[in-house]
Amino acid sequence: MGETPEIDEREQEVSLQRIEKGELPLAAERRMSSLRDGAGGGFTSDLSVAEFALGHELGLEVLSQVMGSCIFQVGWQYLAGGYGWDGSIFGEVTTLSEAWNEARSRALHRMAQEASLAGGNAVVGVDLQQGEHDWAEGGVELMVMGTAVRDPHATGKWVALTDLSVQDYWKLRRAGIEPVGLVFSSACFFIRRGMMAAGNQWFNFAANEEIREFTQGVYAARETALGRVTAQARELRADGVVGVNIEHSIGMQEMNAGAIPGSLVGEKARGLVVMLHVTGTAIRGANHTKAPLPDLQIEMN
Repeated sequence: MGETPEIDEREQEVSLQRIEKGELPLAAERRMSSLRDGAGGGFTSDLSVAEFALGHELGLEVLSQVMGSCIFQVGWQYLAGGYGWDGSIFGEVTTLSEAWNEARSRALHRMAQEASLAGGNAVVGVDLQQGEHDWAEGGVELMVMGTAVRDPHATGKWVALTDLSVQDYWKLRRAGIEPVGLVFSSACFFIRRGMMAAGNQWFNFAANEEIREFTQGVYAARETALGRVTAQARELRADGVVGVNIEHSIGMQEMNAGAIPGSLVGEKARGLVVMLHVTGTAIRGANHTKAPLPDLQIEMN
């Protein structure tokens, strides 16, 4: 009994080292491995009754509910872009974009690890929850949850993640199409208008017109995020991406101007911040065997 605190301290230290590498803590690894070995009791799942029944007809073996989490601190903000002579700024806040992308990557990787330890080769119904916290000095939080399954028709070497429902998963399988992974990207752009720009608060004499710089910022964020998602799909050798979801936030915000050439220490830059999060399921449809269709039975009284 006296050795328990020391053992707990060693285990905590090892778990922290594993988390630093992007892996699972020891307790989570043991629990998922026990499910694979049949020592963990019955499975848990967030699937509805209809989804579970349909998955059973498709041949999916439900293994366990799995999750992945990551809380990431945003570092020094670097504004990658152009700085105009009139004080205008246009560019990506790469530090913030990379923080979101790395946090999401680590959370999904940990969820895939849990699924693999449980004996699964796919995760369906992946739900991604994200947040920002003042206590983490602008840090970001990502938590993903889904249901690990064993798909007898899957051909990939890695655990295939998908945010599709079992119904949509079944439709793809019925068409001979295989989900091969979840693709994702975040892009944050910062735009500050120049002093001489039409419609600026110091030159507010202009007639109604579009604020071109802000519109350009929204398009730039979208193209950047979608471009990265497309690149990820190519790495997975996918034919395309379905179920693409785009979440965005936009608003005026002050940012540290330490990265802006010629700015003073502690100076703030106020401008428009555009943040886009893009997720989707990469699919491959060529030369794959179609899954068997469920038998249709109709009772007539």
